[in-house]
Amino acid sequence: MSKKRRDYLLMIGFGFLWLLFAMFVHQPILRAEARLERVSKWPAHSATILRSEIVHHRVGGRSGSRYLYPWIIYRYKVDGIVRTNETRPISYFLGIQKHAARVVQRFRPGAAAQVRVNPSNAYDTELVGAERGELEKKSKWVTYMLVGIGCFLIIGGGFEFLRTE
Repeated sequence: MSKKRRDYLLMIGFGFLWLLFAMFVHQPILRAEARLERVSKWPAHSATILRSEIVHHRVGGRSGSRYLYPWIIYRYKVDGIVRTNETRPISYFLGIQKHAARVVQRFRPGAAAQVRVNPSNAYDTELVGAERGELEKKSKWVTYMLVGIGCFLIIGGGFEFLRTE
């Protein structure tokens, strides 16, 4: 086998590895979509915002990556019982400053809001408008781009492999 053909086989193999990476990146998006679908069916209740700020989270020590997410504490009432809960990000990999700032700006302390409450567990809630996964859901283009690159590598490498002798 010539060096050129071997290089094209490596290109094809790298394309398949790239597709596996795309599938890994897409997992949080799938989880977010599934949760958003479930949450949309839960009953809505009135809530009051108690605290709202952007939280900075660093992974890997001082030199690691810095992630941001909106942290909102709210109070709501279910079955006559007043409860307090907070937003929690479904993943950190898309902690974008602009998104976090928009959410915090929208939910200022003292403001009225709506919260969706899991009928099976009154502490499992989602603040309407700050749902975990909303940003991930809008980021599907990243997965499509990664899949496109992987397919390009596989098809391009396969075509050139067959063309060379």
